[in-house]
Amino acid sequence: MSGYWYKNGQQGAIVRIKLNNSTAATPTNAGVTGLTNASTGLIIGTITDVEASATAYTQAGGTIQTIATPGTYAAPSASNCRFVQLDSTNFPGWYELQFLNTRFAVSGAKTIGICIPAVSGLNLAQQDLVIPLTDMDPYSRPWQFQSQMTEGYSVNGTASTPEQALFELKSLLQNKAISGATLTSYQINGSTTAMTFTLNSASTPTSLLRAS
Repeated sequence: MSGYWYKNGQQGAIVRIKLNNSTAATPTNAGVTGLTNASTGLIIGTITDVEASATAYTQAGGTIQTIATPGTYAAPSASNCRFVQLDSTNFPGWYELQFLNTRFAVSGAKTIGICIPAVSGLNLAQQDLVIPLTDMDPYSRPWQFQSQMTEGYSVNGTASTPEQALFELKSLLQNKAISGATLTSYQINGSTTAMTFTLNSASTPTSLLRAS
């Protein structure tokens, strides 16, 4: 089970994973139920693509804590993670994991892998999950162009940001006035100058050049 996509530096990440039952008498996709942070032999390993060794949390080492309220992030203690079963009746085999924010903030990392090794005494089959880590927040409304941008314009002679370029086009297309050989474009309010341009002719212009 996968489907996560977080930015590098994600805060309060909640990961849910299905753990399968390894017994031959059970269908291969059946979930194993009843596991807790105190289940003997339980190990939860994590590693990013830029790390040479894993960060592991173990029942034996006492570094796996429970989750008091599933769906609500609570930072684990130092060197710990959190683990809890969700709903053994309606979602058998589904568990929630929570890690320290630093595990999702490893410099240069593009993925983080999570491995829960098989434990025969728990009827637990190995489960692996790889989560991409990007340089943008896929859950941010501004990134999805669904919220208002901050109006802004580039300094003449410098490269525009994507947002500045959109406002510059909007200004030039919708809010402008010509006086002699000068074209002035205005901000959204229709009165504040956004940019000025020099026309090559006051009467029959064929080109313009940004002046400010």
